[in-house]
Amino acid sequence: MIIRRSHNPAQTQVYFALRENSEEATAVHRQPVEQQKQFWADRFRDAGWQTGRFLDGMWDTEFFYSQEAVQVRTDTWSRGRVALVGDAGYCGSPYSGRGTSAALVGAYVLAGEINRNPADLPAAFATYRATLRPFVDRVQGEVNPKVLRFGFFRKARRESASSAPGRRQPRS
Repeated sequence: MIIRRSHNPAQTQVYFALRENSEEATAVHRQPVEQQKQFWADRFRDAGWQTGRFLDGMWDTEFFYSQEAVQVRTDTWSRGRVALVGDAGYCGSPYSGRGTSAALVGAYVLAGEINRNPADLPAAFATYRATLRPFVDRVQGEVNPKVLRFGFFRKARRESASSAPGRRQPRS
């Protein structure tokens, strides 16, 4: 999926999103920026629309960021004196629009429970979890994996990247 945003006539932001379950896709975000750019160029160069222009801009920009989007689901939100809040403990999804709400509600509930049980953090954390769990389950349940697949093309549908005319060839 490709998303384009323009804030003014001189600046365009482009977001590439890809559904790929591979070791390379998971690890690329820890590689040097040139390798990250190559990863995205390899997957999108033949995607059509304005992709050639976007990829050219990607190679030239200093404002580049690549990250794997994941969802955190865990039964435990605390250990010892540390508690998880928001995306660290219960990410809805980057596509749900509920991350900030969940984080604010979670922080509010956690602060209230610590205030009620300042000398007993395990009790505060247990009540935090019991109070917030139904809300988090609802937020995470709203994320339908089938909907997230919409817009993501599969590699098998791509044409040969080397035959795409007018596109910058991969850098070695």
